[in-house]
Amino acid sequence: MSVVTRPVDVPTNQADLAKGWQADMRSYVRPHFFVDHSGKKGRVPVSLVTVGPFGIQFKMICYAIPQIAVDFDGAPDAYAPPISATNHHPKGGLKAKDDIRNARNDAHAPFHENGHGNTFHWTGVVNRAQSKHPHDDENLDTRPFLSDVHKHFPVVESEGTYAGFYKPKSHRGLSGAQINASNTCYGVLSHSLATVGVEIGDVGVIINMKSGAGTPFMYCDAAGAHSVGVSEFSDKVSAKLGGDSYPVCVFSFPGSAIVGGSADPGKTDELISQSFRKAPAEFILGPVVSRLVTHTPQQSLVRACLGNLGLYSTIFQAVKTRRN
Repeated sequence: MSVVTRPVDVPTNQADLAKGWQADMRSYVRPHFFVDHSGKKGRVPVSLVTVGPFGIQFKMICYAIPQIAVDFDGAPDAYAPPISATNHHPKGGLKAKDDIRNARNDAHAPFHENGHGNTFHWTGVVNRAQSKHPHDDENLDTRPFLSDVHKHFPVVESEGTYAGFYKPKSHRGLSGAQINASNTCYGVLSHSLATVGVEIGDVGVIINMKSGAGTPFMYCDAAGAHSVGVSEFSDKVSAKLGGDSYPVCVFSFPGSAIVGGSADPGKTDELISQSFRKAPAEFILGPVVSRLVTHTPQQSLVRACLGNLGLYSTIFQAVKTRRN
């Protein structure tokens, strides 16, 4: 691991706002920060900005990646029954958003025709063991190759618009509602991000560096204990960004989650505002954006996006209150 420490530059016209504050920006280039969870798409420098006067701390993690990976968990049309153990396309003409292999804890584990030797367990779909009464299993896909290590099988939706798809499974927010990748802006928390202080329920902002489109998000889903990726976000985030094939920059705020609560996307905007109120982040974001995004047009887009999201006005109000 290499760590580079340097002070965050404060614009001269806002120097008076920085009195009593100390800031530094640590850039971590660790072997386990990668674009994707497989660790095959290159390392990602992740910077941790820490600012604090007299024991009060504001933390922000920021990084840039060439594109995001889309997570579909919780979407009612995310996963459909595969044709066979070797043909993973949906059967019956269904059009699923994601590959059925991604509904398991290990997307690379093979399906064995008779189920013997399967090493995965289901994580993205509702699943259960077979019943002693066959009529109770009418909505259970009991084909042997789908049996996981717990002898559980996926449950099929039996009615409504999404009949025939597997029932989705995902985390639940404070309200108790299931989190749906199609209508919730969330990020997937990897072990790598957890090592620098990010937790489920923390919030952030992600911005398309080509168009300036962006959105707040919350970490609502968690990857495996050995996950290294920093690029996985929900289908809704992808829609807000205009697609998943553009370079993005990400700002995350460790410690922004509700203490003792679980992830509730309805609280995202409120929590981001609370995070910014912990520090005069207006004079921090400018230099951070400049370092994170090297091209001037992209810097302008990122700043404009933050302004459009109402984040700058929140920061200005926090600074004004502190000065008075």
